[in-house]
Order: sequence, then structure tokens, then C-alpha cells
Amino acid sequence: MVKKGIIKYFNLTKDNEIILSEDKIINSKICFDFLVDTINKSSFKLVKLIKTKNSFNELLLEDKIGGILKISFILRSISGAGWKDKPHIKRVQVPNVSNNLVETNNIELKSHFIIFGFYNFDNNPIFSAWDGKRYLFHKTIRSCYLNIETLQRGYDQKYIETINSSQKIWVFLPDKFDRFIESFISYDK
Repeated sequence: MVKKGIIKYFNLTKDNEIILSEDKIINSKICFDFLVDTINKSSFKLVKLIKTKNSFNELLLEDKIGGILKISFILRSISGAGWKDKPHIKRVQVPNVSNNLVETNNIELKSHFIIFGFYNFDNNPIFSAWDGKRYLFHKTIRSCYLNIETLQRGYDQKYIETINSSQKIWVFLPDKFDRFIESFISYDK
């Protein structure tokens, strides 16, 4: 018997096979803890982590030569896009942060602003990332999209930079965090 109102989406198993199933939404604390653990295993030193009451958070990271990177970010679980007819599309919902920008002035246009998506369906964690500055001034909640096949390719290759829904995205395993940050910083200059 199928539960009424439940939408099934394509998800990835530990063997990197695509299956149709209910999503497993990862709670924000688990996503956050996993990101911090990923940073701690990277070559970057976590200098400061600021959890704000607003929609975003901030990191200060020290690189290998002592430089400090300021990164404002949003971190959300990757889930199905909400469309029954497009079960292969995944998303990260992005709240409107423009009001927070004006009120708190925490996101500086010169700092780096990243939207992270975290996916861990069958104990196979992976991140995706989008340029957050593209979402700063939307008046409503928006979504960053990617296809399940993009996540699958990210698992296969461990790190990819590609285009989905007319936007550049990065998909990477946790041990490729350094490579992602270096690429994003270069892209965001």
C-alpha cells in the first residue's frame, strides 16, 4: 500500500546505483557537524565558526600559509525538488537572505558566500555547492537544483565542476574539500 501524498525520488545507494525511494532528509545539526568534521580533516584550520540566528553562518579558515578566508554560507540537506513528474531533480532550498544582509551587514559582497548542499542517503556523504551571491537579492525562497545523475558522477569522479540548471555547481566528496575551496576562491575573484 502506497502512502497518500508521499513523493518518491531517485536516490543513490552506497553502490552508487540509482533507486526510486522516499528521501531521507538529514537534519541541520548533522549537516553542520559533518561540515565541521570535513573542515577539521582538511588542510585548512578552522579559526572561528559563527552560527547566526539568521539564515546563514560564517567561517574563518586559515590556509596553509597563514592567510585567513572569510566564508559566509548556508548549509542545507539535498532533497527531492517536489515535482512528481521529475523525480531525478534534487534541490537545496535557499531562504531570502537579503533582509539579513541589510540588517546585519554580515555578508560582505567582497567575502565568499557559498550555498552548500549535503547528501547522505545510504551512508555515502557528498557535498554540492553553488555561488551564494546569485541568491542574495531574491525576494522569495529560492532553490538550487541538481540532477541525481550529477551526484552519481560526483561519487564516481570524487570531484566535479559542472553546469546544472544554467548554474555552475561543484560536487565533491568530503576529502576533496581543499580542492573545492581553492577552486571556489579562484572562481569568486
